[in-house]
Amino acid sequence: MPLPRLACLALGLPALAFAAPPPPPVQLKDFLGLCGHTVQFKPERYTEVVSVVRDYHPVEWDLAADTATPAPLPFAKNKVNWDYIYSGWKKAGMRVHASLMIDSIPPAKWKNLEADSRAYGKAFAQMAGPGGKNWLEAVEIGNEPGNYSDADYTRAYDAMSKGIREGDPKLKIATCNVTAGKPSNYDKPIELFRPFLDRVDIFTVHTYAQTDGWPTWHRTFPEDPATPYLRDVRAVIAWRDTHAKGKPVWVTEFGWDAATSLAGRKGDFAKW
Repeated sequence: MPLPRLACLALGLPALAFAAPPPPPVQLKDFLGLCGHTVQFKPERYTEVVSVVRDYHPVEWDLAADTATPAPLPFAKNKVNWDYIYSGWKKAGMRVHASLMIDSIPPAKWKNLEADSRAYGKAFAQMAGPGGKNWLEAVEIGNEPGNYSDADYTRAYDAMSKGIREGDPKLKIATCNVTAGKPSNYDKPIELFRPFLDRVDIFTVHTYAQTDGWPTWHRTFPEDPATPYLRDVRAVIAWRDTHAKGKPVWVTEFGWDAATSLAGRKGDFAKW
């Protein structure tokens, strides 16, 4: 026999009484971050407005001239203490990502590009990943590696990403700055990563509201149809949707026009 309407309503009351409270609303700072540089970054200054910090991590500090000799992690070969830096940022409430600046070691300067970068990636992941000291959520392999040819960058990415997976499978691997359009000295074509999609967790994009590149870097407002500011990001998303659906796309550098004085500038810098 169907229960009376009043009884049905009463049966629902306990569920209502013990329902979990709604999650706090998402704030802008929850997905906004800053790019910082190692010892110069002071996280306590920014915790009210951002929750993510991306470090330009100089691989050269860790490996120096002899890339075949492992870094004495958590120290760099130049004595910088990553434990002190990254643990401090995390204690301040930041989510931390590191852009491993392979750009600072040209391909020809590695003793063995594949072997050394794989060993470095493994050691770094074991130290910094969620399974180790748990400082970092993600690492990028390169920032804007313009001094690496596509072939050399592919070798470096293939080897270092294998090392990172071996060192800590929970540490997310991000690409360098990518483009789905015509590449420049500041990005790599996203097609390079098609063979390594099992070792790509995140695609990263840099975008600036500018109508011209080097040497003027003429800036404009983001909505200006003359700038590829949003178009470039959407092109990467479209490629992702076709070939790597579900993988995140992060904008790890962005910017728009900012008025500055030209007084005293010389050479190409005077054209900015």
